Amino acid sequence: MIDDDLFGGGLPKHPRPPKSKTWKQAHADRTTGMAHAESGQDEWMEAAVEFACGWVLASPRSFFMTEDVVEDAKETIPQPRDLRAWGPVMKRVETLGYISKAGYAPARTSNTSPKVRWQKR
Repeated sequence: MIDDDLFGGGLPKHPRPPKSKTWKQAHADRTTGMAHAESGQDEWMEAAVEFACGWVLASPRSFFMTEDVVEDAKETIPQPRDLRAWGPVMKRVETLGYISKAGYAPARTSNTSPKVRWQKR
């Protein structure tokens, strides 16, 4: 038997976990988030894409992570308000044909969670 006084009048009620998003909802949220990251940063975005394209061409590496580009960019261009803004930069560099996805690898900057591993084209 449970002693109500022990728990201050009963067991705590836990909220229901949120319903899982559909793939379509998750994709829409991602698109919205990327647009938000890009908003108000057109000049920075242009400079970052130019830097990243140049970095890819100059780098002797065939495979690399976004964090490698970001680290080298710190000395050349100002950092964005939110480092997640580098995601759309790399997507644009991919669209321009400089790089392609080559799987995933652990990232130093996010406690070794897997991030996209890029390959020069």
